[in-house]
Amino acid sequence: MKRPPTPEHLKWLRANGHNLAPLTGTDTKALAAVAACWELYAYTRSERVLKAARELAAEMQDSTRPLARELIAYAMDWSDRDKLWPLTAGEAG
Repeated sequence: MKRPPTPEHLKWLRANGHNLAPLTGTDTKALAAVAACWELYAYTRSERVLKAARELAAEMQDSTRPLARELIAYAMDWSDRDKLWPLTAGEAG
């Protein structure tokens, strides 16, 4: 039986030097959903999508959650990480 192809967002993370070994099954599924949120947010700029990304990232281990931040640059631009992650992580006032 052939393995399913590696999702593009995981290939991108690996190509950018990130260690994916600590990802659990739950982390992997949540990360895929967060990647989809970032792609949708790039199109809609909806606060509801940010809320969804926040809720999904919360399902990841604390140690793997920073990968969700890195995926902002996968869907948008590197500079968007510093703008959006505080809103997603609930750190904005």
